[in-house]
Amino acid sequence: MKRRSQKSIDADVARFRERMEFLETAWGAKTEYELDLATGRGWFKVTMPGSSTALVVHDVRAWNVLLPCP
Repeated sequence: MKRRSQKSIDADVARFRERMEFLETAWGAKTEYELDLATGRGWFKVTMPGSSTALVVHDVRAWNVLLPCP
C-alpha cells in the first residue's frame, strides 16, 4: 500500500473537520471525534438532537469518511 504524504493527510483531516462542522450546523447534530494528525486515523460520534442514540465509528481513516459537506 502506498504511503500517503503528510500534506495529503492534513488536507483529508481538514475535510473531515468540515464534514463534522456541517453536521453540527446544518443538521444540529452533536459531534465528537479524535484524529491522530500524523496518521489521519481516529474515531467519531454523531448524536442527533433530542436522541439518546448515537452513531459511533472507531478506527477509521479521515479520508474514508464520506459524510455530507458544504
